[in-house]
Amino acid sequence: MPSIKTFQRQVRRLEGFEVRVLHRDGRDVRDDMRIEVDYPYSRAAADNITVAEWRRRRAGTTLAGFDIAVLGPLGTPMHGGHLLESVRAMYR
Repeated sequence: MPSIKTFQRQVRRLEGFEVRVLHRDGRDVRDDMRIEVDYPYSRAAADNITVAEWRRRRAGTTLAGFDIAVLGPLGTPMHGGHLLESVRAMYR
């Protein structure tokens, strides 16, 4: 079974940005916590969708029961209205 850390690394490698997995009450999930799924996608999400849409379509269906924060390069959570294109550009 993969860990949260492995999941986060898979997202970073494929999507081009960092994420933080959170409990519904806002607490961080431990990186060594075991989960039952890997990040199941083989292609990055489209640049023209928002952070909120990515969380709903991809993260929400993959890690149900948790919240996923998309992070900017300084580690701050990105607003849901940002396009993935602009988030990825910040990492370049």
